[in-house]
Amino acid sequence: MSESEAFVERAKASEYFSGARLADDLERFLLDHGEACRELGRKLRGAEHVYLVGSGGSLATLQTAKYILDAVVTVPFEALHGYDLTWRDPVRLGHGSVAFFSSYSGDTEDTVAALRFARERGARTVGVVRGGDSAIAREADDVIEYGSAAIFEVPIAALTLVGAGLAEGSRREDAGAHVASALSDLPGAVRTAVEQEAGRAEERARAFLSSRHLYVLGAGPLAPLAYKVALTVVMENIRIGATL
Repeated sequence: MSESEAFVERAKASEYFSGARLADDLERFLLDHGEACRELGRKLRGAEHVYLVGSGGSLATLQTAKYILDAVVTVPFEALHGYDLTWRDPVRLGHGSVAFFSSYSGDTEDTVAALRFARERGARTVGVVRGGDSAIAREADDVIEYGSAAIFEVPIAALTLVGAGLAEGSRREDAGAHVASALSDLPGAVRTAVEQEAGRAEERARAFLSSRHLYVLGAGPLAPLAYKVALTVVMENIRIGATL
């Protein structure tokens, strides 16, 4: 194995490039925690308003999840930055509302501050974190721990299942059940896509080795993913310029 090939293999095994393990991470989460997420959604039925709160890449994840949830759940969802929640001080935030707080570390400063603000207002709080001891894990009323580096895909799956539970008993129950059932096919589809595209993706990457700036385009539910690719993959991990 050449030095460059060894470097690629180390990168694939690192937490910075989770695509190689994405199918396994999704499959494991759905098996171990899928029903618990749906049950949490059932417990949250009756909520009048739901807030999805995060920062950076975690907020991007929540923005994509909102596209799915808006098509499944009759309760209004709103995705916003942590400090936006506190600065706006919405009247709807309080008893009868639920707020989800997403943070990979569980200690993101603005997200923790927003969680504490929501608790003071009487809202039910749910943490969405990788796992381990953290402020959000300790202080939220309920916690979803996804236990992997799949920071974009697994939280979306978790929130989709929560939404399916929330939709039960409503006119969108069938839609929620359909989406939840479709998630079981996702790990296999991801695994197939990775196997089919891995070689071509590496070939394209080698063609771009001299590039110092990449433009990443996305619209609709893929716009938040484009943000994550531009900022967390290209700029933070590859360390070249990127424009969304």
